[in-house]
Amino acid sequence: MFIRKVQNAVHEQNKAKGGYLPVLSSVARLIEKTADLKEVAARGGEEVGRVKEELLELFVTSTCIANQYSINLYEWAQAYNKLPGTEAPDPAQAVQSSTWREGLVSLAGHIARTVNAYEGVDVPPEPRQLSPLGQHISDLHVHLLRAAGGQTLVSSLMNALPEQPLSTRAPVSAPAARQRFDPTLAPVLSRFNPIQTRTLCPFAPRAKVWGAPDWQVGASVEQNARWFAPYLERFTQLQRWETLDGFIVEVADPDLYPDLETLAANFHRFLVQLNQMDPTGTRIFERQVKSTEWQFEFNGVRLFIIVFSPLYGEHSSRDSYGAQGTFILLQPEESFREFNIPREETQPVKREQIRARFREQGRRYDSAIMQQSFEALRYLKPLRPDEPEVEWWLK
Repeated sequence: MFIRKVQNAVHEQNKAKGGYLPVLSSVARLIEKTADLKEVAARGGEEVGRVKEELLELFVTSTCIANQYSINLYEWAQAYNKLPGTEAPDPAQAVQSSTWREGLVSLAGHIARTVNAYEGVDVPPEPRQLSPLGQHISDLHVHLLRAAGGQTLVSSLMNALPEQPLSTRAPVSAPAARQRFDPTLAPVLSRFNPIQTRTLCPFAPRAKVWGAPDWQVGASVEQNARWFAPYLERFTQLQRWETLDGFIVEVADPDLYPDLETLAANFHRFLVQLNQMDPTGTRIFERQVKSTEWQFEFNGVRLFIIVFSPLYGEHSSRDSYGAQGTFILLQPEESFREFNIPREETQPVKREQIRARFREQGRRYDSAIMQQSFEALRYLKPLRPDEPEVEWWLK
């Protein structure tokens, strides 16, 4: 469907230009362009070209907002399928309808209200009552496309994307890019890509992952954890409404993982410091770690953790698949339900089928550890199946 191509094109343009605007700035731009379109419509039929330009800008700006939350608008394909296949009335005439303009303002308002909640600016008392942002953005797209010509606008939209409106923006300077770090464009994601695309896990290629800022080599493990915590807080905040599948941290300093023993100690330090930064005040390490109830959590979100490292080598399921760094993947529990990934205690047969895929390709899967009821033992595995369990929390 065309919307998938539009999302990819918009994402690549923003990546080339140095990143997206901060999401609240994108919302402000959306409201601004909504007002601009109303003003242009009020001037009458001689503004056909300007009307199409404003419709396109609203479409692209709202797509930017969807991309910044890793929302796959293709999942809302039913809304786009309702578009007419024939040419709509003259766009300049269509947008003069008071009903159409009121609908535009209402839809833009829904998007702004939802983003404010996502960003913690104005969270409703009952967060789950908030409609998904993807629904509001797809509804806005259909509203815009109906005015501009239905599906007949799609080809002109695709042709215009390389020209309007993002290419008119100057590239973002490196300092500015750092100030408005975007986890959907984090450099760590490209470095993690060999793992995500080459692992034999059937769910990984479709996973929606965010990246942490680059590891500060020379800073302590604790300093890096404190630096990453606000980004992890935003990631977990969004789990109230959007299911994101993973938050990626790269430990880019080889001195922190020359061997598994050192890696285990630094992994422990990292998680302890993250826990100290937990906004809920939960102190997870004051509990018994090697227990059936213990699981790492942050900001009220339970997280499964996987460590990938070149220490494991090509015959391990935890290999880094050619990537140079050691990576820590924090996966929300909700992601398992979204992908219908079976948990060990509920569907052991399906879990064993996944492990068999790894074994068939010569990558050992440590079934004995994974079948244990102690979650913590699964985070950081021994280098070989016949080696002792890694009790990293004691390091």
